[in-house]
Amino acid sequence: MWLHKTHHDDNLNLIGAMVFGASGRPRPLTGLKERMAQLDSAQGRCILLLRNPYDAIASWWNHVRSRSHESPGLDTEELEESIRSAQFCNFSAQEATLWRNLALDYLTLCGDKLVVFYENVVRDYEPELLRILRFLRVPLGQDRLDCLRRHPLTKHKRDRSRKEPKEHFCERSRLVVESAVREVAEALQDHMLVDVPKEYY
Repeated sequence: MWLHKTHHDDNLNLIGAMVFGASGRPRPLTGLKERMAQLDSAQGRCILLLRNPYDAIASWWNHVRSRSHESPGLDTEELEESIRSAQFCNFSAQEATLWRNLALDYLTLCGDKLVVFYENVVRDYEPELLRILRFLRVPLGQDRLDCLRRHPLTKHKRDRSRKEPKEHFCERSRLVVESAVREVAEALQDHMLVDVPKEYY
């Protein structure tokens, strides 16, 4: 998760599930030991941001290939061709497993947690950000609300958006993704009594 602070506030002491490796490129906290250490630092409270894994994996692949959040990334033809490659098949199966493991670990290990669906943030970000601020027990002053409205999420998105149909994923990857979604959906029900949004998953 990327955590971007646009409003100066000493009350926000946030820890994201992303660190920078030796190459300077971001990498997720892939090991359980790392995640346990992070949870200890956060005193057991966490926000789990979930995105449909098909879209998340395709977006991450596009970022890895283009090496930029600002550029439009690969054009449609280039992206579709690369997604049909054996390299992407292996990449997507590994990333789907990581998506599952991260979600299940945080759902199981976090004591006080909030689940946020990325798609809801994109559709109407203000209510979701207000939920997050309340969870963090951050005062909702007018200056903070004005700051949120001055910095819409679209400012940090690529110029165009597209969804990659699951049919572009190899059969092995689709099986891993579908299994991961089922397991995470069951865990959300068990731990949070929350359903994944059917329109997005």
